[in-house]
Amino acid sequence: MPMALRELFPHAIYLLARRKYKSLSFQSRSGLYYAKVKRLPDSFMQKTEALRHPDPKIVKILEKKSLRGIEVS
Repeated sequence: MPMALRELFPHAIYLLARRKYKSLSFQSRSGLYYAKVKRLPDSFMQKTEALRHPDPKIVKILEKKSLRGIEVS
């Protein structure tokens, strides 16, 4: 299941058994997972790929201080 959690984000296009599908929704209820998908034509040439190792991005520095002579945020 962890692979599906990464791959089935809304509007994702993924491959399964050489066929392409578009993820419409992905939900969890009572520990069970449900995905709504739409089969795409074989001629559809795009697919998406989940980021496996995203680079962190600093959005806002909340606090700065000095620790042993080194400034940390």
